[in-house]
Amino acid sequence: MAPYADEPSLGTLYRTIQPSLQSKEHGVQKKAYRVLEEVCAAPRPPCQAFVRSHLEELKRDLLGSLQSAASPAKRPRLKCLFHIVKQLTAEHEDFVVALVPEVILCTKEVSVGARKNAFLLLVEMGEAFLRFGPTPQGAMQRFLPLVYAGLTGSVTMISCTLLALTRLLFQFKDHMGLAVVEQLLQNVCLLLGSRTRDVVKAALGFLKVALLLADAQLLAKHVQTMLEAVGRLTDDMRRHFRMKLRNLFTKFIRKFGFELVRGLLPAEYHKVLLNIRKAEARSRKQRALKQAVAASEEEAPVQPRGDSVEELLADSDSQQEEDERRGGREQRKQARQKSQAWLKEGEGDEPLNFLDPNVAQRVLATKPGRGRARGASHDFKVSADGRLIIREGPEDEDDEGAKGVDEEMADLMQEVGIQSRKAQKRRFREEAEDEEPEDGTQAPYKAGGSGIHRRLGAGPALGADYKAKTGRGDVKKKGRLDPYAYIPLNRAKLNRRKKAKMQGQFKGLMKGAQRGAQTGRRHRQKERRV
Repeated sequence: MAPYADEPSLGTLYRTIQPSLQSKEHGVQKKAYRVLEEVCAAPRPPCQAFVRSHLEELKRDLLGSLQSAASPAKRPRLKCLFHIVKQLTAEHEDFVVALVPEVILCTKEVSVGARKNAFLLLVEMGEAFLRFGPTPQGAMQRFLPLVYAGLTGSVTMISCTLLALTRLLFQFKDHMGLAVVEQLLQNVCLLLGSRTRDVVKAALGFLKVALLLADAQLLAKHVQTMLEAVGRLTDDMRRHFRMKLRNLFTKFIRKFGFELVRGLLPAEYHKVLLNIRKAEARSRKQRALKQAVAASEEEAPVQPRGDSVEELLADSDSQQEEDERRGGREQRKQARQKSQAWLKEGEGDEPLNFLDPNVAQRVLATKPGRGRARGASHDFKVSADGRLIIREGPEDEDDEGAKGVDEEMADLMQEVGIQSRKAQKRRFREEAEDEEPEDGTQAPYKAGGSGIHRRLGAGPALGADYKAKTGRGDVKKKGRLDPYAYIPLNRAKLNRRKKAKMQGQFKGLMKGAQRGAQTGRRHRQKERRV
């Protein structure tokens, strides 16, 4: 109801929630900020007039409640600040300067919404400095030193500052001069020598974004510095960030070539670089094959069909006659096979012993051979549980250049905090340690799962492949043994501790055999009576 109230009512409401902004109860504080967020975000004229008339009071209260702001209230608090900063002018620059440390620290909040709002507020603060003037380059030269101050703080502050600088590089790269970007690259390369994983992780993310965004000539000046800094990582850091390093090396190779990157890195990285080159060549070959298949399918001539009724009837008659001839051949073939029997020979060069009492098991009613599954032919892939995988993509999905740009943009969005990290966490949880980086931006669907979900890795039950698709009982398979209950000879069956379990299994087996024999006996008696 707050966004639809008039200006006097909004003033009364603000005086009511004002003490709750510093409440020690986190739930009350969060609800107070939520009310204030709705008022600040409302586009109606009374709400906009209230924010302008109470701007000084809002600034004082929000800065005064900085120390007492609880973590659950960070998300609505940052959103309130976002809407307030959008309306500031040049005389309120000191307020924006006072917000910089809080916004930088909130880039690593536990809440996903708080992190997203922190990045949005950081970008809006940069836009505010651009509004303050006088020139875009001058505005960035005044704003970036405020962020640089975080590099001299604690470990957490340094990693948060690197994340903030990464997002600012992504957003305002056109307004940063070459000297500013060079200074950033040099400082980040120095921070790669840190012993803290959070700092190294943030520095690697900055290098990845710089590789995708910065000018190639500028990067060529500092490629040796960057690769030497990466090559000096400790063994612990190299093992921990092996997937990040692999992804980073892939981008270096695409940008500067394999030989240059290999010459600037130590010998312990050469094996990874060779694997990356093989993977890149394999992916290029697969894309070329897909393009060739797609081109051949497009060029395949379509047989013309008649348009008149007589031509259509003639085509249908000829097709019907051919189907009848094919059906007659199949019937004659089946009739011949009914009176035939096949003998399964011994393994290898061993001759078949006809005096063996088990030789009757080698007499087969069907011709042995490799089973060939017949089914509808389609161009879709099938998952492990038999589901069709149908992907809907743009028409230029097979285009190598467009695919590479989309993949790089997805990595870039994840690094600068624009895209949600849920898909990223799921992807890194499912992929193996030594797997190649995925081409897609989202992890593919994988059936099964864990917990109460069905296990796809478990083998089929004994005799399940003989089960009939329709009706009850078992069926014979081509080239397979007859569907009898073969009991495997296993030494574990003699274990005394598992005696009760084995007895239960064999009792069930005998009962099933007896029920099957009784059913067959009754069926034969009915046939005799008929």
